[in-house]
Amino acid sequence: SISKIAAISMRCGFLQTVANGRKMSTTHLVGAVDQGTSSSRFLIFSAKDGKLITFHQQEIEQKYPNEGWCEEDPIEILGSVQTCISEAMNKLKALDISPDRIKCVGITNQRETTLVWDKVTGKPLYNAIVWLDMRTASTVKQMIGQTPNKSKDDLRLQCGLPITTYFSALKLRWLLDNVPEVAAAVEDGRCLFGTVDAWFFGVDESVLPEIRSSSEILGDQQAALVGQQCFQPGQAKNTWSNPRMGAVAIAGACIRWLRDNLGIISSSEESGSSVFTTKEHIARAALEAVCFQTRELLEAMNEDSGIPLKSIQVDGGMTANGLLMQLQADLMGIDVVWMSQSGTDVVRNCLQDEWEQIV
Repeated sequence: SISKIAAISMRCGFLQTVANGRKMSTTHLVGAVDQGTSSSRFLIFSAKDGKLITFHQQEIEQKYPNEGWCEEDPIEILGSVQTCISEAMNKLKALDISPDRIKCVGITNQRETTLVWDKVTGKPLYNAIVWLDMRTASTVKQMIGQTPNKSKDDLRLQCGLPITTYFSALKLRWLLDNVPEVAAAVEDGRCLFGTVDAWFFGVDESVLPEIRSSSEILGDQQAALVGQQCFQPGQAKNTWSNPRMGAVAIAGACIRWLRDNLGIISSSEESGSSVFTTKEHIARAALEAVCFQTRELLEAMNEDSGIPLKSIQVDGGMTANGLLMQLQADLMGIDVVWMSQSGTDVVRNCLQDEWEQIV
């Protein structure tokens, strides 16, 4: 939540309350918490031109207790954000820039990852169930069987999506059925749930946060689309980390698997750098698999929208791999355009008046 991030920020020593108006400085800065599936980052940008000043990033351990399951420790997630903020502050000070110049903080986070906690103690009641987790596959089948037409698309008019394991509501249903601590906390009125898309899956409304409109809150991928100024029909972007909209569930995680599980590469940039050794053939095959899945998504989008894409803008950690970007361009037959990660051109060009009022 914003209040929690503010509390983290205050503990790390860069937010302050100014009673008599805003404290002004020659160059205002903007902080951004980017809490993703595989890592957390805190980035600091110039409010004037959107340039990245400094950042710190920390990976998050993913746990696989059973085949198809994926969990993360909520305390580790929170701690990684705290560490990233603290280390970014140290880097800012090393540049002889005062943290007082940070005037606001934005946050984006992994959206369908399900987290439940005790509202009295603040402690998690279970590990965070990551969005790509497949443990609710049987629940999906049961829910589809309860729909009028026994179809996964019966709720598409209400929510725009088929019934799939992505729904955090189904993950919450699993927690209620399988974790006694969660069920007891709900019964006692102490359970809080961290996402907003669960009101029609048999979950008590008291567990859910307030629903807000998309004009007030943008998800991470939609915000990135705005940040890259994709406002015209036929414009698109691809976030090469853990994409969701047209979703390739295993993209960045695939490269992480090559690095951590097989030990055949040391970084994303290394994968595919050569084809003269066996491990590089495997690495290239992994890259091509992700690219082929991405091409399938774009072909489906072209068919549904009737607007063929002429180019696609990209960002995210995997864009550091030049071979991957070239493979994607070749397979799709369109230009792949790498953009700056800041995305704050939209502030300068489209929201300048509002921005000036904020800072």
